[in-house]
Amino acid sequence: MKTLSLLACLLLLGSPLIASAATPQQQRMADCSVKNKGKTGEDYKTAQKACLSGPARWRARRRSA
Repeated sequence: MKTLSLLACLLLLGSPLIASAATPQQQRMADCSVKNKGKTGEDYKTAQKACLSGPARWRARRRSA
């Protein structure tokens, strides 16, 4: 019983560490946000969309696939 409760405590304490790791998409969003810092309104939205979409050659490749 002690082993089971110890295991449950370790899992509960370790879960925030696992959940805090950013996914590749979240990291990309953060990188784009830093890159576009200082822009506002439509300029920011347009820059974010372009950054998150990736290079033009990737967009063309995805459409043709």
